[in-house]
Amino acid sequence: MIGGQLRLAARMPRRQEMEDIVRWYERQLSKLGVEVRLNTPVSEALLDELRPEVFVLATGSLPEVPLGFVTGLGNIKDIELLMVDEFIEEQRLTGDSVLVIGGDQIGAQVADFLSEQGKRVYIAEKAAYLAEKMAGVEVVDLVDRIRKKGVKVYRRVQVVEILPGDEVWIVSDRGREKLPQVDTIILASDRRPNVFLAEVAERKGIETHIIGDAKGVSTGDEGTVFAAIAAGYEVGRQI
Repeated sequence: MIGGQLRLAARMPRRQEMEDIVRWYERQLSKLGVEVRLNTPVSEALLDELRPEVFVLATGSLPEVPLGFVTGLGNIKDIELLMVDEFIEEQRLTGDSVLVIGGDQIGAQVADFLSEQGKRVYIAEKAAYLAEKMAGVEVVDLVDRIRKKGVKVYRRVQVVEILPGDEVWIVSDRGREKLPQVDTIILASDRRPNVFLAEVAERKGIETHIIGDAKGVSTGDEGTVFAAIAAGYEVGRQI
């Protein structure tokens, strides 16, 4: 299926309308006769077969372990460790007490989702605010919901320490605090661009454009759905 992270975002509370965007693009692609190949790994061999004059890479980003921000992962014994994409896409179950590492739009929505299930949820975020990439009204509503549902939010976190015995400590500008028992940790902070294929295409002399999170994962307006759509439109117009 097309849609990538939009489909994942649509599984979060009050975000189901995100899938309407995907359905609209599905209809438009069909109407315009665009060939869509699903379940097709894009490899160097495929590029050689298709021999495109222009290559647009929109492969997004991949979650990664925030080394330095989380220390002592090797000390984990019984805590379940999940990447946020696998948690959402595979609809993985968690324990009753969950620590979400990262409080931007993805992490904050995951915390909202888990708190609706009655989980005890903690968020550890480096920045001073949650969900900085979301629209203002949405942020206010989201933060109000998770606050009312008892989600404990740690802002300006410097490091999350995991000690032997599955002890989890949060170190922030307010000091160092030990969390009660944590059953599951979801990594929802750092992401890296997925750009391998662009390097292959450029090496073959193909005009290459990189858009969306594949171009770079940053803060501010970049990295939003609207920014990705605008970037795709601009590249299409140039071509």
